[in-house]
Amino acid sequence: MEGQRTNHPFWCDWFPVQERILNHEGLDLKKPLLVDIGGGRGHDLIHFREQFPDAPGTLILEELPSVLVEKQPVHGARAYYFKHVLHDWSDEKATIILNNLKPAMKHGYSKLLIEEFILPDRNAQALPRMTDVAVMVFCSGIERTRKQWANLLQSVGLRILNF
Repeated sequence: MEGQRTNHPFWCDWFPVQERILNHEGLDLKKPLLVDIGGGRGHDLIHFREQFPDAPGTLILEELPSVLVEKQPVHGARAYYFKHVLHDWSDEKATIILNNLKPAMKHGYSKLLIEEFILPDRNAQALPRMTDVAVMVFCSGIERTRKQWANLLQSVGLRILNF
């Protein structure tokens, strides 16, 4: 589940982490702060800790293949993070993965962060188009449009705050 990072910024360099994750009155210091699901060797978590060394809570890396097919064992984390994971799966399989995660999320507290390409309805750039073909051929996956992402997430009862 590990890919190569070349000249791509880490998500916590452009996502408003302080505002959306850390600045929460009810931040539960006894629960994990961030769970990286399918996170390779943990590069994103390492960079997160470097950027936010005083952030409270535990950072958890889940890399074994079972993390996608079994119920999420870590409950009540502030954020769960998928990076280039769900595009490897059809909507049917992605629905199962999300339904395995959802019961672990604390309503009104936990956030799901998904880092993926969002294809435009027409005229997608070359890299996302090539990735779409690659994930389709190698793992029956799909790069999704905004509407496809919305349909997938809403089908499991998740609310979208922002794309």
